[in-house]
Amino acid sequence: TLEATASIQEAASLMAEENVTALLIVRPTEELTEEDDDQLLGILTDRDLCIRVLAQGIDTNISVSEVMSYDVVSLDYNAYVFEAMLTMLRYNVHHLPVVKNQLPIGIIETTDIVRYESQNSLLLVSSIFQQQSIEDLATVAEEVKSSFVRLVNEDANSHMVGSAMSVIGRSFKQRLLELAEEELGAPPIPYCFLALGSMGRDEQLLVTDQDNAIILDESYQEEKHGKYFEDLAKFV
Repeated sequence: TLEATASIQEAASLMAEENVTALLIVRPTEELTEEDDDQLLGILTDRDLCIRVLAQGIDTNISVSEVMSYDVVSLDYNAYVFEAMLTMLRYNVHHLPVVKNQLPIGIIETTDIVRYESQNSLLLVSSIFQQQSIEDLATVAEEVKSSFVRLVNEDANSHMVGSAMSVIGRSFKQRLLELAEEELGAPPIPYCFLALGSMGRDEQLLVTDQDNAIILDESYQEEKHGKYFEDLAKFV
């Protein structure tokens, strides 16, 4: 950990010294009171240093509080590795602070989980977003069954299995929407594509139908925009 008043230079030096890719940033000791249960303020990663400091030419003598990420998603130390994986999938993060009684005690990274499980849902979701065509996605879809069987064999409970399958399913939808927009062009009006049913409830299993909905901006006009969203829906 590192206090928020430390400089970016100090943070980078500590990361190099400890050979880590992220630091948990905590409240300065002088600011803590007896009522303060939550010391964790944020997280600073190697990616933050690259994008927010080096790429922007920021003075490395300023405090880390100026460039760290504040919206920290954390995990209790009693949580299962599978829960860490799901949290990373859900929030699209690669570093997850681990806390005990609100006190930060460590960080679990994507690479930690990959070492623990060489083939898992995290890797499958990552693979989904790398595919460049429907045909490529269809090939990846064949791996979903193996992921399901692996979870069952590892004694994951029904909630864990349902959550993992739902995250995978929503990832397929998101990538299909991205591919659809590449083919059809940018949407003419803002919209929101919803995954409903078992997928929306985090209860999806292997074989399921699709329950989807599209919320369209109030500016929608059937004669102008109808064909685009009809084609989008058919694509997905």
